[in-house]
Amino acid sequence: MRASRAASRAEAAGEGQPHAAPRPALGHRCHSRGRDPRRSAAPALCRSLPVGRALRPRDEEGVMKPVTLSVVAIVSVLAVASGSAGAGDTPSPQCPTYHPLRQPFFGDLHVHTNNSVDAFVFDVVNGPRDAYAFARGGEVGMTPVDIDRKPTRTWKLRRPLDFTAVTDHSEGFGVTRVCRDPTSPAYSLPECQLLNGIIPTSALPNPSGVQFALHKTISQATLLLLIASVGVVPPNVPVTCRLYPDQCDAGALSIWQDEQDAAKQYDDPCHFTTFIAYEWTPMPGTANLHRNVVFANEHVSGRAFSYFETSERARSEGKLDYDARVLWEMLQENCLDAGTGCDVLTIPHNSNFSAGLMFPDPHDAKEAADRAVWEPLVEITQHKGSSECRFDRMYGSGVDTTDEQCAFEQEPSLTLLPNQYLPPPPPEAFQARAFVRSVLKDGLALEQQGFDDPANPGAKLHINPFKLGVIGSTDTHNGTPGNTDEVDWPGHVGNQDDTEVKRMSGAFTARSNPGGLAVVWAEENTRDSIFAALRRRETYGTSGTRPKVRFFGAWDFGDATSLCDEPSLVSVGYHQGVPMGSDLPPPPPGKKPWFVAWALKDEGVLDDSGSLVPGTGTPLQRIQIVKGWVDDAGATHERVLNIAPTRDDGSLRPDGSFSEDVDPQTCRATTTGSGELCTVWEDDDFDPTQPAFYYARVLEDPTCRWSTYACRKLGVDPFADTCLAQAETAQPGQNLYDCCAIRLDPVIQERAWTSPIWYRPAS
Repeated sequence: MRASRAASRAEAAGEGQPHAAPRPALGHRCHSRGRDPRRSAAPALCRSLPVGRALRPRDEEGVMKPVTLSVVAIVSVLAVASGSAGAGDTPSPQCPTYHPLRQPFFGDLHVHTNNSVDAFVFDVVNGPRDAYAFARGGEVGMTPVDIDRKPTRTWKLRRPLDFTAVTDHSEGFGVTRVCRDPTSPAYSLPECQLLNGIIPTSALPNPSGVQFALHKTISQATLLLLIASVGVVPPNVPVTCRLYPDQCDAGALSIWQDEQDAAKQYDDPCHFTTFIAYEWTPMPGTANLHRNVVFANEHVSGRAFSYFETSERARSEGKLDYDARVLWEMLQENCLDAGTGCDVLTIPHNSNFSAGLMFPDPHDAKEAADRAVWEPLVEITQHKGSSECRFDRMYGSGVDTTDEQCAFEQEPSLTLLPNQYLPPPPPEAFQARAFVRSVLKDGLALEQQGFDDPANPGAKLHINPFKLGVIGSTDTHNGTPGNTDEVDWPGHVGNQDDTEVKRMSGAFTARSNPGGLAVVWAEENTRDSIFAALRRRETYGTSGTRPKVRFFGAWDFGDATSLCDEPSLVSVGYHQGVPMGSDLPPPPPGKKPWFVAWALKDEGVLDDSGSLVPGTGTPLQRIQIVKGWVDDAGATHERVLNIAPTRDDGSLRPDGSFSEDVDPQTCRATTTGSGELCTVWEDDDFDPTQPAFYYARVLEDPTCRWSTYACRKLGVDPFADTCLAQAETAQPGQNLYDCCAIRLDPVIQERAWTSPIWYRPAS
């Protein structure tokens, strides 16, 4: 007897009865066979399955800690941990809402407060406690600040988050604490004065001899500390800390303790989870090589290691100053080997600004294995752009891709150095490994090529160093995690973007965006459960909205024709297959892989009048599968397929293509997508001798970008033929031409990316 669609949706979304045992495995099939409905208006072979089940594993694999092992031992650990994410030990239930098939939790793992020097200098008033309170739905102050440095705006989330990590830059802990202490002997140093927004001047009739810094001066202060400090090789310790090293060291330890205390205060098991974390910030030549360091629990290293400490050690070991291996060594010694129960992982972000340096070829098998364990995730999107891939519509070509959806939220620079007034570099100027999809493909190629086995001369160890799951986050510097609404986005960088005029005229701000969210499938909202999900890569990232997405792979789902209509879809996914972030097991003879992808649209938020807030609750346009593989010659390939909807549900144009248009008056899509999509797809082109990965990308209907709303508030309509004339006169003396820029899309498609599922040949 078939269960109701409501029951089907509930299991997929992780709702329903807590503690319920998984249902017996059932199987059902539907064929899509790789047909792309965008290429043909003819009916697809696989019908659109309107109701799906989100996939949750029945239990978790054990937490895989990086430990000091031989290469062979590490490879063995990787082999075990790469199996089904439904196998292994599960953290003990703590919550009445515990669900063995897991539920989605939305969070932000990249958040800066005024403990970060590049937030402090921009008048940001919020500290770690404010950030956690904001994430839980509290109201906080925001710039601009008045003459007494008090915020003149307040803000709160329309929807609280489930988990958050404050990730302040460790490099600035010492100088930030020392320079904002008026009793410190360093307070009067020019560096501290700039950081505090104060310019000594004798020209002004001001009794105190100071004035608040102008926008330009504060920017100079930031460049002084960030570019002149961590943007060079070797990095320069701030002048303040060279003159007062003991005070800076004590200040750094004090801030690190404050970060821990704030996380402890706001961690509320079963309701809201905090993680103790920080950001490691090397940027040689302004190339972004940053990583967020996230601890599993209250047991952490005694200090937050900065680029200054790791650089000094790297040089002593004959390594590059910015070599991430040194950070991992120090975390190994001071966390994993400390005997305290400490566990930690690192999450790289903004590879789009890395000049291809973030993911270098490993030197040897040990580094390949270490990297695979230390970095199970990558941040695929945030407010400084998307790092999935890059396509430039002006050039009509991409970086290692022809996928036009890779034009989403692209920044015009090779590195963090702003490129506001010059044309973006052509695609060939970018390194392919600046983008996550290319890194994933190269990981397959490196695994196929193999690394020399130190224990067996002439033999190879086949390790994928770039087995990366994905998350999104904001990288807010306002202490406002999860602040991703497009319709009234208030900015992320303090006094640099706290008005519509600033957001549309700054070096970064017009091209930046509200950022993304991290989503995990976990049994309950606790540190243990969520960290285990991060470790096993059962995660996905969104561009800021909150769709629910499941993705499973298997060699056989049984009779797939009705799988999406069955209430047991999730149980089938976990019992007969593997979820996102996992490896497919070895294939039975003659079998090809099947994948089930399910998505439920963002539930949305109602405004005071009872109407949906624009940009929330948007219908789903389609689900795509992105496949990457390596051929027998070692060359990498990719393919992007539209797999749902497989019939016209209102989202297709008459020619069978998908619309990317909105009504300029309402910002609503000219076609209407689905509230829910589900389909089962078989890879008919599968070659069992070739390594591959698969991930799902879910696209929502088109909506207006935040910049469109901001420009209209200023009197400039990006859709109007007279846009340039409006930009010239709307705000006299202000540069609003970005409102009309060809490269600044007035329309976007919000999206979600799942972590991949990998296949590796048994040989």
